[in-house]
Amino acid sequence: MPATGADPTDPANVTLDSLGAIRRRADRDEPEPVTLVGHSRGGVVISRAAELLPERLRRLVYLSAYLTSRG
Repeated sequence: MPATGADPTDPANVTLDSLGAIRRRADRDEPEPVTLVGHSRGGVVISRAAELLPERLRRLVYLSAYLTSRG
């Protein structure tokens, strides 16, 4: 994910849409709908990915994660 681990992205440039875009790119590599697991703030990321590309997702799993309102 941007601005975490070895990724050099400036945290000031990370948005919810940029995080969702990462999931969309990864999901396109899978031929079948996928299950996304989000932990902590990852819950927000998988929620946004589901809003942007719902047909590619089988389910979302929130593991001690944030769940925000739609939109």
